[in-house]
Amino acid sequence: RDIKYEQKNISIIGVGNVVLDGGKHNRLREKTTRKFGLPTIWLNDIMFWLNVNGLRIENINIQHQRYWAINHVFTRNVTLKNIHFYAIPHVNNMDGIDLRVGCNNFTIENITGRTGDDVVALTSLWGYSEKKSIIAGKDPDIHDVKMRNIKGDPDRCYCVRLLNHDGNKIYNIDIDTIMDTSDYVSKHRINCAFGMGSPVYYKVRPMAEGELYNIKVKNISTRAGDAVFFNYALKDAEISNIHTFGDNKNMFSPGMKDNGNSDCVFDNVKLKHIYYGATQKEIIGGKELSDDAIHGTVFDFSRAKGEIEIEDVNVDTVNTVFKVGSEATVKVRGLKINKAVTEKQIEKGGKLIIEGEEKHNG
Repeated sequence: RDIKYEQKNISIIGVGNVVLDGGKHNRLREKTTRKFGLPTIWLNDIMFWLNVNGLRIENINIQHQRYWAINHVFTRNVTLKNIHFYAIPHVNNMDGIDLRVGCNNFTIENITGRTGDDVVALTSLWGYSEKKSIIAGKDPDIHDVKMRNIKGDPDRCYCVRLLNHDGNKIYNIDIDTIMDTSDYVSKHRINCAFGMGSPVYYKVRPMAEGELYNIKVKNISTRAGDAVFFNYALKDAEISNIHTFGDNKNMFSPGMKDNGNSDCVFDNVKLKHIYYGATQKEIIGGKELSDDAIHGTVFDFSRAKGEIEIEDVNVDTVNTVFKVGSEATVKVRGLKINKAVTEKQIEKGGKLIIEGEEKHNG
């Protein structure tokens, strides 16, 4: 495979009510992929694009996908617009849109509906199928991606996910509007509205400093367990205008641990216009909660390193506002708190500076 053999300028434009249906499942699952004489699970994608330059997919409905709905590998200059999903989860990883290794210059707009896993996932990883799909002359990084209006229910997973390991990079990502539309009838929160990094899936080493950078995200609305989580490293990033509601728990979280070693190094990271409004059910019902019944953390930087700048914070009712690790410096301007059981937990060596004044425990 070589870059000179790219397929070019492909368009799939729906007219009217176009529906692509995965139909009855064929028993090819993650547990059976490449076993018992079966092929790779990627053959269960609704669409799989490899080595393409110039692709438009617009105005379609996708339902009951058998695995990922739209999968891209070493593909560039792509527009995905007005795509609606409806998946009843019956197998693992019923993603909506996936960008794997070597994807760049994407515009993803007006993505709605319910998936059985991540709605949009940017994951530059070296798995079996990615290595089999290498295109000579193309880099494996994911970069220059614009997203607008991602409104979906990912069924306990992520609305938007960024994940890279083993030397691959993700950079120049610009996102406007992530809306968690998870169904209250299902009685569960999604895991995360916007997640970066993960302590799993790498083959040789996890993502390092300088490999996830220039990330801009604004307008997030969610009741997820974590509105935003992060692992390993983040550089040159701004996340702004975030609202939590419903039974949300944490707004910013360090994510999962990797054998106790998943600290996140921050370099030029800014958080702005933060509105933590998680519902405390007994308060809504007119009965005041005891302190030990109030949950959640707004800013959990207990495993963070480096400096984080925060501006314009409004907190309704929460257990803890700030958790600051021993190697973190958190600078805050504009803070309003209605009720917090604990405003700050600062480890020795950590710094919390509010309106220019350094704060301490107690």
